[in-house]
Amino acid sequence: MLFYGQSGLVRDLLHQLKYQGRQQIGTFLGAWYGGVLAADPGLPRPNWVVPVPLHPRKQRRRGYNQCRAFGRAVAAQLGVPYTEKWLQRASESRTQTGKDRWDRWLEIRDAFRVRESRQLEGSRILLLDDVITTGATLEAGCRALFDIPGIQVYVAAMAVVP
Repeated sequence: MLFYGQSGLVRDLLHQLKYQGRQQIGTFLGAWYGGVLAADPGLPRPNWVVPVPLHPRKQRRRGYNQCRAFGRAVAAQLGVPYTEKWLQRASESRTQTGKDRWDRWLEIRDAFRVRESRQLEGSRILLLDDVITTGATLEAGCRALFDIPGIQVYVAAMAVVP
């Protein structure tokens, strides 16, 4: 995991991925990070790799989910399926940039829903995001997934803001 706040390079790379369409950055980071995860025998192997979804309107405006290339590359390294079909964004939130933890959590706490949850019962999910700032987005995704019986959720991101 990269530390976003410590390096202008990391910040620039993720900005290029997120806002300038440089999806190959996500592929590179996913292949690297997936290799790190695959090499650790102590980590449980997930059944599915799932990215934090964007709201459909935001995805149409941006043209892609910045976590897609990252997630596909992680899944390929782990040898497990990647899917975007089960976790969905139920509401569109404004950018989280500049908000404190409480405001982020309030904005996003009920932003996700799960489709066809019976297919996920008893699964191990690796939930991916681009940057962890306060953890509110991943927490909200986990909350939606934790309603599924027997599910285990693990989280990872391309970078963390310390």
